[in-house]
Amino acid sequence: MKAELERVDKRKQENAERLDKLGVLIADDEDPQSKAKLQAVLDAREKNLVVQSKFIAMSADDSKRDENVKYLLTTVRKEQTAYLNALTDLVKFQNTAVEQASTVAEQSYSSSRTTMAALTVVAVALAAWVLHWITRSITQPLNRAVGMAQAVAGGDLTMRMECHTTDETGQLLRALIDMNESLARTVGQVRSGTDTITNASNDRQRQSGFVDAHRAAGLQPGGDGVVDGGADLDRVAECRECAPGHQAGGGGFGLRHQGRAGGGRGGEHHGRHQGKLRQDCRHHQRD
Repeated sequence: MKAELERVDKRKQENAERLDKLGVLIADDEDPQSKAKLQAVLDAREKNLVVQSKFIAMSADDSKRDENVKYLLTTVRKEQTAYLNALTDLVKFQNTAVEQASTVAEQSYSSSRTTMAALTVVAVALAAWVLHWITRSITQPLNRAVGMAQAVAGGDLTMRMECHTTDETGQLLRALIDMNESLARTVGQVRSGTDTITNASNDRQRQSGFVDAHRAAGLQPGGDGVVDGGADLDRVAECRECAPGHQAGGGGFGLRHQGRAGGGRGGEHHGRHQGKLRQDCRHHQRD
């Protein structure tokens, strides 16, 4: 009997410790029903301990055995049943709370997973757009620079391009634009100089051809080395009129040239030419 009582006291201490730990855990619970369930358990336990202690005291008197048994089966069992029911309600409530918390956790996890997936898709799309924008900002100016370099290599200096960026690619494009403009100016200057040289050469060739034509006709430049272009061309034309198939009198020929013979070096020059032309004319007339 003594050993049984010691075992009962030991179980009382263990239950008290467990209830104290449970009370610490439930103290942080925001649900008031959890605290109410725990308090109901504690109250039922206190009533059970009272009737249990009374029954143990009554059990020491064997003369009241029947009364003790009746007390055990009625009063003690009633309080024990109330205590066990309170514990059962607390356990059921805690299990329901755990299930609800698990459901809420699963929903939160599912919602968080969906949110994370959506954020991942948005982040990937944003990263792809940023990558495309960065790539485009680099490749477009480079393609324009390559196009201008190819045009310059092909001899086309008329390409015009604008650059509004100040990064490394923009600086490269600006350098190509400046190079193209400088080359266009240089080529323009070279062309202008070439045209000037060509015109001067053409003038020189015309002058040389004119002198050669006079020499072929037997005419010589004046004493100053200058050929009287207008007068000499008329004389050449007059000499050609004296060729076979044309008849011109000596008097007419003299009348044509009398007005051209002037004084000084020019007159002497014309006189010599007139004599030469008359001789050529007479030669043609005899033929």
